[in-house]
Amino acid sequence: LHRPLSSTSQGTTVYMLTKLPDDSSRKVGYADSGWTTYERCSAEQIKKFDLVLAKWKLVLDLGVASEQQQQRGWPVGPDDFDVLVEGKKFTNGSDLGAVKALYRKMSVGQLGSIKELSFERMPPMSVEDARRLGGCLALCGRLEDLDLMRTGMGDEACAAVFTSMGEGALPLVRTIDLRNNRPSLEYIRLHGNPGIGDAGLSAL
Repeated sequence: LHRPLSSTSQGTTVYMLTKLPDDSSRKVGYADSGWTTYERCSAEQIKKFDLVLAKWKLVLDLGVASEQQQQRGWPVGPDDFDVLVEGKKFTNGSDLGAVKALYRKMSVGQLGSIKELSFERMPPMSVEDARRLGGCLALCGRLEDLDLMRTGMGDEACAAVFTSMGEGALPLVRTIDLRNNRPSLEYIRLHGNPGIGDAGLSAL
């Protein structure tokens, strides 16, 4: 599918056709194509991993077995996408710049407007996944609730997420859920501290 996708609706299901027909003459596969890389990264950027009650995956790859659906990628921000797409193939070489610009505009629009973001039960987060996630969160100026439960996050990944966001990120966030992960730090309790205020919490 080469139609640019909009992922602004977190509850809709995206189907990806990643396997070429047996009689296809196309030489470039899904993973190596620039436009389909755009498609996949767009679909994965803000989608929940699944619908919690139904356990229905929201990004489905029709070209792989069901157990491989667990390998969905972590979100990629525009800066990392620029690097990622450099090695991809385009039928028209001039499309590279257009795809980068389109992805950046899409990312700024949907990440900048979202208020709730959940990646619960995503595949275990590597340090590189965490760094890329932090780059996405840096654009989430209206985000209020971030759910990273059960993502296999360890100490290094946890540090990578929050250091790569940069100063002043998530100015409106109210809750960050890190339960059922693997960092040494499990709780920060700040109850009964009205004197801290927003400025103190931001500095922390």
